[in-house]
Amino acid sequence: MAAGILLVLLIATLMNGVFLLQQVDQQVDQQADQQRKADQLSPHSKEQVSTSQHSPTPDKGPCNNENNIGFEYVRVCTQTADEFLAGTGGDIAIQFIGSWCMSLDYNLDTENKNDFERGNKDCFDLTIPDVGDLNEIQMSNDKKESKYVSGNIWKLDNVTVRYKNNLIRFDFHTEIGKNDLFYSIFLL
Repeated sequence: MAAGILLVLLIATLMNGVFLLQQVDQQVDQQADQQRKADQLSPHSKEQVSTSQHSPTPDKGPCNNENNIGFEYVRVCTQTADEFLAGTGGDIAIQFIGSWCMSLDYNLDTENKNDFERGNKDCFDLTIPDVGDLNEIQMSNDKKESKYVSGNIWKLDNVTVRYKNNLIRFDFHTEIGKNDLFYSIFLL
């Protein structure tokens, strides 16, 4: 009788071990699939980027009916640094510069929400002209004075843009609104 109980316990333990191994295998497969999908999102996502605090690419004119063929839906997500005084109450804008043309500035704001606070990720859905291949974005901060903080500098960590089914990450790691009107980052 005792041997039968031990045999049942041994079988149950082995079955539990097999079940746990199957779960681990499934998790590893899911993580590998997610990594493959992430690697396929954009050829730009792993390229080096270069930063500039100068004017937009001079050979690109504004997008208009003559040089753009339509509109694109984009999702822009900003990541504010998780540091003391990293957030801002200023008005943040983005401009898209592509192989065909450059867009106007788009104000990033969610109504009734305090955007761009320390450590926060804020996402915005926009419709912009088709600028061709997205080469550069410019971020600006109007540097509104706050009654609590002078200058209202924004410490931007990164911006991700979903454009034409590509997810492109622009790493800034800088303060916007300190000495510049805007800060530009482009793909090499």
